[in-house]
Amino acid sequence: MLFAFIAMLSCDKDDSANDCTALEIAYVTDVQAPENGVVGEDIEIEVSFDVRNSCGDFADFIQQQNENTRIIEVKAKYEGCECLQVMETITITYIYKPSIPGDYVFKFKSNQTEYITVIISVS
Repeated sequence: MLFAFIAMLSCDKDDSANDCTALEIAYVTDVQAPENGVVGEDIEIEVSFDVRNSCGDFADFIQQQNENTRIIEVKAKYEGCECLQVMETITITYIYKPSIPGDYVFKFKSNQTEYITVIISVS
């Protein structure tokens, strides 16, 4: 019986060893934004980014804010163990609702040190 018990324990799968899920920063390749917005109304900004294989998808936006400037990174999620090794471009909508008028600066991270910057005037 002891041998059977030990054999059963050794066959227990470790799910973390086969976990094919990863999160990483994806660099923005293009941003389409309006030049103007209105206080209290959603501003929709189309953000495109590349994922490194067919298992990649959008996970979240990571934001830092300093007054009317926002630095935004895209977090991509890779889920799956068998993926086609082709780069794909995904476009997602970033939505911002301003509460006060002014010029808003959105800086989308496009590589390690550079950003795609858009300025939207809100009245």
